[in-house]
Amino acid sequence: MPILEVSDDGVLHVPGELLAGAQPHAQFELDVVGEIVVLRPAGAERPFWRQATPGERAEAFEQWASTPLPDAPDLPGESLRREGIYD
Repeated sequence: MPILEVSDDGVLHVPGELLAGAQPHAQFELDVVGEIVVLRPAGAERPFWRQATPGERAEAFEQWASTPLPDAPDLPGESLRREGIYD
């Protein structure tokens, strides 16, 4: 496993072979997930849950929870019994 080190001038050099063929001057967004540093191409669309603030996520969840349920038939009680699950 390669070891990366920050130089005296604060630059982190990443060998090109670790970046899956990235072209010179390619830009990456840096994200820290726990103890893992993740580099993803800049401009790549990120999922809503990764870019939204906690308040925006809460509002989206409340909107989703308040939407009416789709019309669908109820499951018969027999389908929910243990014996019916394994048929």
